Amino acid sequence: MIEPRRRLLRQPSRPWRNWSRRVKKRARKKASKTGQVGDLLIGVDLGTTNSEAAFINDKNEPEIIPAREGSFGGKNFPSVVAFRKDGKIIVGHAAKRSPFEKITGFKRHMGTTWKYRSRTLNREFTPQELSAFVLKKIVEDAEAYLRKKVTGAVITVPAYFNDNQRQATKDAARIAGIEVRRLLNEPTAAAIAYGLGKAKDEKIAVLDLGGGTFDVTIMQVSSGVFEVLATSGDTELGGIDFDVALMKYLRDKYGLEETPDMQRQVELAKMELSSVDVTYIGDIEVTREEFERVIEPVLKRLEDPIRQALKDAGLTPADVDKVVPVGGSTKVPAVIRKFESIFGSEKIVGGVDPMRAVAIGAAIEAAVLEGRWKGEAPILVDVTPLSLGVEVQGGLVSVLIPRNTPIPYSAKKLYTTVSDYQTAVRIKVVQGERRLASECIPLGEIVLDGIPPAPAGVPKIEVTFTIDENGILVVKAKDLGTGKEKQLTIEAPHRLSEDEIQRIIEESKKYEEEDRKLAEKVEVQSKVVQMKKALKDLMESETFKELDDETRSRFTAVVSKLDEVESKADLEAIEKELAELARKLYGAEDES
Repeated sequence: MIEPRRRLLRQPSRPWRNWSRRVKKRARKKASKTGQVGDLLIGVDLGTTNSEAAFINDKNEPEIIPAREGSFGGKNFPSVVAFRKDGKIIVGHAAKRSPFEKITGFKRHMGTTWKYRSRTLNREFTPQELSAFVLKKIVEDAEAYLRKKVTGAVITVPAYFNDNQRQATKDAARIAGIEVRRLLNEPTAAAIAYGLGKAKDEKIAVLDLGGGTFDVTIMQVSSGVFEVLATSGDTELGGIDFDVALMKYLRDKYGLEETPDMQRQVELAKMELSSVDVTYIGDIEVTREEFERVIEPVLKRLEDPIRQALKDAGLTPADVDKVVPVGGSTKVPAVIRKFESIFGSEKIVGGVDPMRAVAIGAAIEAAVLEGRWKGEAPILVDVTPLSLGVEVQGGLVSVLIPRNTPIPYSAKKLYTTVSDYQTAVRIKVVQGERRLASECIPLGEIVLDGIPPAPAGVPKIEVTFTIDENGILVVKAKDLGTGKEKQLTIEAPHRLSEDEIQRIIEESKKYEEEDRKLAEKVEVQSKVVQMKKALKDLMESETFKELDDETRSRFTAVVSKLDEVESKADLEAIEKELAELARKLYGAEDES
């Protein structure tokens, strides 16, 4: 076990200020690298229900890549795969409109063990395989439109996709024969598309409500530099939920059967009600007012991720300069009104089709990597999703890198031993927001041995956390007395789903008061042990023996009271009494 010393070598709070210049310099250098000669890179918004692709043309303008079968409203590439009886697999609009067995929404299962069994083909498909069908369709149509070979892509993912989900996206691209030049967070891509922050420093909230996910990103944007302050979201919230709510309403009220044709009509009605007050599903009239009443519970779910992201960024809605709505589901007027109720209507920006923004931002980043972008290159800074620290005496967590710290980043703290003549310390690395290490996620541990025997508190153990751009954490422990050092490398410490991250954050809130009380109790008991040892040493000294009987009796009484300490207030009362005795022992000038 180790004990934190008081001196902090580098304070990790508000770390983006300390590391901003180094991060931006490194990112700027990376952004300046060009692609291989002859590369044609495209930007792909790989969505839950619909996908889109774009590229930067010779005029340095973003251009949406059309599907070969034409446009049918919305994005050009529905993320739908259908299975024909002759064994042929069809993708996109043709699959969506077909009467064959079909599957969509598989993006929600990326990076999991989930598999879809096709009854028609009698075989299983992973989410990676299904996503690969969509990506292959996009590339084939892009090559037909551009008359060039597509060699790579920048593909966007939800901001909260964990490493398994991101790797699964790369695997899908590899299956489709595409080189992933970069995975880009969807809200970041949208901010790039809007080109915000070129004139002045701005804090923006990117609210990305797609078919199946809701991502909130709070960013500081200035002179082409995009710096993430905080992220939040819900991977189970999107336009599909509007469809489900409306379908349930119609089924319960009118007894409509939930057939594939009825689902298509419900989706179409939802889209139409974004621009008209009344539409019809068969001979049933559905008004916008009725629709908005039905989806109110879904709209309510938008609030918590927004407020969580603002809290993590240390901001209020009033501090946000611009609000960027992204995703086809933000075309629903009630969604925009919900955003306006939080931030104010004057902050909602336009100028870019919210359904195309993510693909356009990805295309700009692709052109930067390819070396064809003629404008200022965007510079991206990522953050850690959860706090990283070590377990210290009493089972508490000492945080070295707080949640939402921009990376790369490094932090150091000094610790010491808790027992006399301790020759080894065990440093347990954890991740999470709880005060108790046992309630956090264990990542690994280092045992630093060979420490010269010494009284407790004398050895100085320096612990260094360094996390790079790829999220790889390196932990070093060094005995400053001997120079002996050990190192632990933890790859991708944030290998967690958004649900897991949100659960950890919610639990930290739920148990915050309980944790505080327990942490206070542990800290008090730890201090009691230290005080008992110090007083025992004092009472065995020659100086103590020279004191008068009354003073010695008072010291003895104080020591006995330490056994009855239960709260911080009890300890403070004893410390006050000891301070008075110290003045008698050492003189009025010294209470130490």
